Amino acid sequence: MVNIKEFQENINIKTSKLVLLSIVTGGIYPILWLFKNYRYFDEVTEVKTANSDYIIWLAVCTGLVHVSYIGVLFSLASGILYLVWAYRAKSALENYAAKCRVDLKMNGIYVFLFNIFYINYCINKLPELEKKYKNLNQSTTTENKHSKTQEENIEKESSKEVKPEIEKQDSNVLKVSEEVPEVEIKNSKEINLDSHAVEIEM
Repeated sequence: MVNIKEFQENINIKTSKLVLLSIVTGGIYPILWLFKNYRYFDEVTEVKTANSDYIIWLAVCTGLVHVSYIGVLFSLASGILYLVWAYRAKSALENYAAKCRVDLKMNGIYVFLFNIFYINYCINKLPELEKKYKNLNQSTTTENKHSKTQEENIEKESSKEVKPEIEKQDSNVLKVSEEVPEVEIKNSKEINLDSHAVEIEM
């Protein structure tokens, strides 16, 4: 699959320049742009958006716009052909961006208003979006690694603190067990003394 940078560089025309050339040539240049790039666009996105007959009909409708009476109909037909291609290109471009792990969200209203110019703008925007998402993914991975190391350190410290407490508890238990016989001995002596005292009184 062709990477985003190569895709953008092979088409490579600024949107402002495309608009200017469209105005200067009376609407002819967008047809030339489409005829030049649609095959490569379809090859990269793996979606068929147009063919040579489609471009020819678009050129005919655009050329007959200035004919009196029926010029309005040809203008409308030309606009519809541009819109159909633009929405196909939108879907193809979004799918291609998703395959490249770039979240490209294109505005359907902008496609309707600016069609071919907006498609060109989004193609030029792809490398910038790819760079942005790569940086974002790198930052999230580093943050996850840092949080994992912090958790491991906390677990190690907590385990170190728990062990001495257990040892202290064990030592206290031993001390108590050692003291218990002495108490029993003392009690037995006291009992013997009391018995002797009773015998003497008798």
